[in-house]
Amino acid sequence: MPDDAIRHAEVCKAMILERRIVGEALGFSLVENANFDILMELYLARAERRPVFVWSLCAAANTPHSTAYRKIKELIEAGLIVRHDDRKDRRRVEVELTESGIAMIERLVCRVAAIPWPSRKQ
Repeated sequence: MPDDAIRHAEVCKAMILERRIVGEALGFSLVENANFDILMELYLARAERRPVFVWSLCAAANTPHSTAYRKIKELIEAGLIVRHDDRKDRRRVEVELTESGIAMIERLVCRVAAIPWPSRKQ
């Protein structure tokens, strides 16, 4: 994996962790952002070269499954993600970012990666 891709995956992981910390501290229902959670999970999975299935996206969305399914449908309609039957197991549905989705999240991750974070002093 090229250095930029490694850095972007690290930034993505940090953003996912931050969302989890905020959600746990304030309550996911107060800071709900299922679309963001889904897109970030798919971006990280792409970087890690692992498949993502609908049921795992529901967990990543930090919302009830019915809400997660609705958000997945919205993202498909927006042209940011696609779903298709898993080639190995037809009972599973795999989801991935489209080229538009990749470009959008890549721009976001690049902007966050460019932020000059202050160093922590012990």
